[in-house]
Formats: sequence, C-alpha cells, structure tokens
Amino acid sequence: MLKQRIITASILAALALWAIWSLQSSTLAVIFAVVFTLGGWEWSRLVGLQHPLSRLVYTALYPLGFALLYPLLVPGQGTWPQFILVVALMWWTLALMSVLRFPRSAPFWQASRVARGGAGLLVLVP
Repeated sequence: MLKQRIITASILAALALWAIWSLQSSTLAVIFAVVFTLGGWEWSRLVGLQHPLSRLVYTALYPLGFALLYPLLVPGQGTWPQFILVVALMWWTLALMSVLRFPRSAPFWQASRVARGGAGLLVLVP
C-alpha cells in the first residue's frame, strides 16, 4: 500500500512540476482550481455534510473563492498577493498548532460544522 502511494505521489509531483514550469499562469490557475475544488468536495464529507446537494453548495464556495482572489494576484495589484500569503500562512500555522495539540483540540472541531467548513476554505482556497 505504501509503495503504491509513493509511486502515485512521485508521478503527481512530476506532473505538477511540469505544469508549473510549462503552462501559462492562467491555465495553471484553472487546473489548480479544479484540483482544489475536488479537494473541497472531499472536505465536505469531513464537515459532516451527507446530502449531495448540501455538499455541492459547500463545494461551490471553492471556485467562488478562487474567482474572487485570482484578480488580486495579477501582477500590478500592489500588496494583495503578499497579504493573501501572510493570512494563509497565519491560518496554516494555527491549523498546525491544532493538529499538534490533538486530541485536546478535538472537541472544538467535533462540535462545529461551521469551524470545519471554514477551515477547509482557509486551507484550500489561498
């Protein structure tokens, strides 16, 4: 099982590096948006959403977030890219601290679907 995961990860890493170096930024952004939207679909199950329509509505927030943030990342938009990166890094640091504090942090995540849903957006959209 581990061998298969390592092989899959190696192939996907090679494809990602090729895409980063070879594709135009707008094409790469669309590909990443599709991949991260699929990740949002998977995250909807972690949130606890069971009904397909509720999962679809939650997942639709991902491309909406990408569409709102992408214009801010175009060159010449001032400090928005740095601001988005700093906010993302702050969130990822908090998320890492939560993981390291597990199982003490578990009650917060188990009690709140909104927290789990927001965490998914903050992890994947930036």
